[in-house]
Amino acid sequence: MTKHSFARAIVKVNLRFLGAMITLGFSWLCWQGASKELWALYGIASLGFLGGGRALLAAIWEVKDILGNMTRIERLEKMGAEPKADPRPLRDTMKDGGMIK
Repeated sequence: MTKHSFARAIVKVNLRFLGAMITLGFSWLCWQGASKELWALYGIASLGFLGGGRALLAAIWEVKDILGNMTRIERLEKMGAEPKADPRPLRDTMKDGGMIK
């Protein structure tokens, strides 16, 4: 995972958590304001609790996936050998090999 994609994943998860908290907060306010006259607020609050809870669980699940990917990448990096760069061919070496004049 590159730094750019990791940062993007962090922002995405944080926005999911923020959206879930806003939805749950709005639902709580609707539940507190509901009464016999405003009975429909109970339905709105119930749907909001379901949606906010689902969004919260999705964000937690995504954090678990990101951490799992990070550990998998670290394990693969430990298995492989260190990358070795090819030496740059010198102009004299290329002339001796007949590649350039």
